[in-house]
This record gives sequence, C-alpha cells and structure tokens, in this order.
Amino acid sequence: MTGGYVVLAQDRTRTLVSKFERAHRHINEVNAEIRRFHERHPYSVVVQENQELKMRRFVLQVNEPVPEELGLAVGDAAHNLRSCLDHLAWQLVEVNKHVSGVAPDQNTSWPVWRKERPPTSADTKALVGGKLKGAHPDVLQLAQDMDTREGGGGHHVWLLDKLDLIDKHRVPLVTTSTNSVVNLDFSAQDRMIFEGMIANNPDLREFGTTVPFPTVSYGIIPAVTHVNHGDVLFSEPLEPDPSLNPEFIFDVSVDEATAPTTEPVLPLLVHLAEAVRGTIEAFTPYI
Repeated sequence: MTGGYVVLAQDRTRTLVSKFERAHRHINEVNAEIRRFHERHPYSVVVQENQELKMRRFVLQVNEPVPEELGLAVGDAAHNLRSCLDHLAWQLVEVNKHVSGVAPDQNTSWPVWRKERPPTSADTKALVGGKLKGAHPDVLQLAQDMDTREGGGGHHVWLLDKLDLIDKHRVPLVTTSTNSVVNLDFSAQDRMIFEGMIANNPDLREFGTTVPFPTVSYGIIPAVTHVNHGDVLFSEPLEPDPSLNPEFIFDVSVDEATAPTTEPVLPLLVHLAEAVRGTIEAFTPYI
C-alpha cells in the first residue's frame, strides 16, 4: 500500500513538473529574444541644445519597437506557471476525495483574491474553501496563510494571475521600462577639474597628478515610467565644452495598468517562477 501511494504521488506531481519545465522554456525564449533585441541597438539618445534657453535635452530615438514575440513569450510563460497552480489545486482535492467525498470540478483552481478591496479573514476563508473545496483542512489553512492578494505575502502569485488573465484575451504589452538610464561620460572634464584641485590645494599635492582617474560614467535615471519615441529623458543647463558620451541603457518590462510592476521582464518571470516553485514545494507533502 505504501509503495503504491508513493507511485501515485509521483504521478500526481508529474504534470506539475511538465508545466513548470514548459514555463522555463518560455522564460529562456524571453531571455534569448531580449538579447537579440539588445544586439540590434533599437534605441539611441539624441542631444538637443537650445542656445537661447541655455538648456540641453536628451531625447529618446526609437529605431525599432519591442517585438511582439516578447509579449507572446511572456504570456506563454505566465500561462504555464498559472496552470501549475491550478494543477496543484486539482491534485490537492483529488487526493483527499476518499475522505471528504468531494471530487474536483470546474470550479477547482488556485485561490487568488481579485477584488480591489482588501479581503477580510472571512473573505479569504470563503475564497479558499470554494476554490479548494474537498481538500484537507491543513491544506485549506496553509492556502489561507499564503495571502494571495495585491501587496500580500503571495503578491507574485496575484501578479501572475493578472498576467494570465490578460494573456487569455490579448498579448501582454511589453515596452521599455523605467530602469533605463543615460550614461554621461564626463571623465575628461572631471579629470581636469580634479588635477586643478590638486595643483591649488597643498593638502592634496602629496597624491600627485598621476593618480588614475576613474572613467566610470554617471547613470541618470529618466523621469518617465515607460518611454516612447521623442520622449525627453531629462534636461540640464547648457555648459561649455562638456565631454559627453550619451548611451541609452534600457530594460524591457510589462506595461499593464491591471498588473503593475517595476521589475524588468526577465527578473519578473524568474520571481514568478520562484513563487510557483515555493508554493508547489509547500503543498507537495499533501499530494
């Protein structure tokens, strides 16, 4: 009997593993697509100077939009990860039906709070009890403790659910993200300033003027959330002879109002996968 149950438990987790592995293939596809996109240099920064206003603007130039394939792969990854949780819910009810007398049905799925208002404890209990009807009482309690609501302990599961809902109806919108920066290389100008400080300050002369000056650029975060062609990333006073080397370094992120996130796509998908893996591991002893 014990040996038979072990085989059954392994069989119950096989579909979960298959779904999870399929999701990871899509995540790898996202990674490869982003890398290919970066290699094509799809963005550049145009420096515009206004002598009358004594201002300099850094404007985004889009040479190539984010490919739709990225959105498709993100949606596929999200769907397979969400399916893992629904398969888990089904098995948790199925394995206990000989005790509860309740078999899984079309309403069996992983419980996620979708309403805008925060749930009460009674709301959470009713949600979990409805979605996992027939599961072991310990499973129900553990699922309640997961707190799968926006901003809760299970926030990434909530976000995954939102992305899956979007993917059911259309391709998730993927754009350039807020993590973009513009590098300005002032190394030559700053070296002259530094050497001037040494020459005019006796306390600094002992360092000499041969101290290697760092050539690290300054990263300036644009004041926009998601950027488009022609957006002004930032402005600054026009100064004489700056040694500029603007380079737009970007990330790609999901731009969906109903699934808000500031994470770039790839780290986001990794965190969603980790949330699913953690959930499966927490409930595996019950299947």
